Amino acid sequence: MSLSSLVGQAQATFDYSYVFANGVVASGQLTGDQNGNIIDNLNNVSLDFTFGGITATVGGSILLKSWNGSAYVVGGAQISVDGTANDFIFEGGSGFPFFQGQNIGPNNDTPLLTYSYDNSSGDQSESTDYPIISSNWSVTAVPEPTTMAWDDLGGLLAICGLLRRK
Repeated sequence: MSLSSLVGQAQATFDYSYVFANGVVASGQLTGDQNGNIIDNLNNVSLDFTFGGITATVGGSILLKSWNGSAYVVGGAQISVDGTANDFIFEGGSGFPFFQGQNIGPNNDTPLLTYSYDNSSGDQSESTDYPIISSNWSVTAVPEPTTMAWDDLGGLLAICGLLRRK
């Protein structure tokens, strides 16, 4: 029995962002389990909208929903690293603002991303990119502090080894 099976595997942390064609950026951080292109079992989701140089953070807890084929349901949300298999709605407060990603079309094979929020003037703003601009979608793993420490230690040892040879 391995140590990781006794302790349990911690979820990884990811930064995500998407730049809509109109320039609005939806971004944030979340934890989840990655299996290839898919990150599921999402938790600790944060959501920010950046527009006109102003960033608005969606406060409170973010409700996570997914599409079950006939309705949006709480739970089951997932994101994909390449943006082609997203199935999520991240909602603030009473269902607004939100950031949504899913595949639609005759074969559920066309990725869509949409958002809706009140901007700084109190006006509602919303937009949909269908299909998404894949180069504007980003999901990156955030290195764990212990991983960074081991990497730093390895680099330091390599430098010491080079200095000792001289």
